[in-house]
Amino acid sequence: MTTPTTSREIRLASRPKGIPTADNFALAESTLPPLQAQQVHVRNLLFCPSIHTCEAG
Repeated sequence: MTTPTTSREIRLASRPKGIPTADNFALAESTLPPLQAQQVHVRNLLFCPSIHTCEAG
């Protein structure tokens, strides 16, 4: 497996007024620095900001 060199991020583009919409977010790509000794890359498949908003799969 190759080490990734870029990261895709979903960033908050603007503060929502009410329920957030897709317009409040932006997809960005950033360059990852090389791994140093005893470092690992972690890939998140799911992020839940609150236990009340996500179901265990």
